[in-house]
Amino acid sequence: MEYPMPKKSSRNTRLRIWLLERDIALRTVAEALGVSRQRLSYIVNAPTITPQMHKRICDIGIPGDLLPPVAPRKYGPDKMQGTPCPHHATAV
Repeated sequence: MEYPMPKKSSRNTRLRIWLLERDIALRTVAEALGVSRQRLSYIVNAPTITPQMHKRICDIGIPGDLLPPVAPRKYGPDKMQGTPCPHHATAV
């Protein structure tokens, strides 16, 4: 069954329609990826996605343009860590 694509639709809406047209449940995709449905929902609704997860999802056949933009996660300490706040600085 063909579902009409809204003129201005969000990426998430386009993904849901794509899955519906192919009779694919989000649960099925989550199982193929080895994550929970809730985790997959969080991933596809996030503002960005890791390159590794993007590749894994694309490898099972979901078009990359329906996924969040790729952005590597930042690991390690924050650059500002250890810098005292001005209002906590000790008087000299």
